[in-house]
Amino acid sequence: MAERERATVDSCRVLLKSLGQTIKLFSLYGSGHPVPASAAGQACQQLRETLTVSGWPELLIALSAGRWLVNGVVVAESAQAFELLAMALRTHAVRSAAFRAGTKVFELSA
Repeated sequence: MAERERATVDSCRVLLKSLGQTIKLFSLYGSGHPVPASAAGQACQQLRETLTVSGWPELLIALSAGRWLVNGVVVAESAQAFELLAMALRTHAVRSAAFRAGTKVFELSA
């Protein structure tokens, strides 16, 4: 795997973990609390970094056949790698989520 591809996969993994953590904190504290708001800000920053590293204009995150995909690239072979995010997607019957450059913090908390 080329260096840019490896950096992209690594950045996507950090983003998935950050999104899962943000969801967990929103469920624990609610949307008006500063702890999940801070986590959403960090997730938004990680999204920007991932878009920069990858060169992609948007990210499409999906859990398919037990594997995490970002823009069709396998970033984890196991759903359990990012279980918090997987549980949230399953709970709300979401099969994929798209994020574009310019995503705002309030959009992550909606």
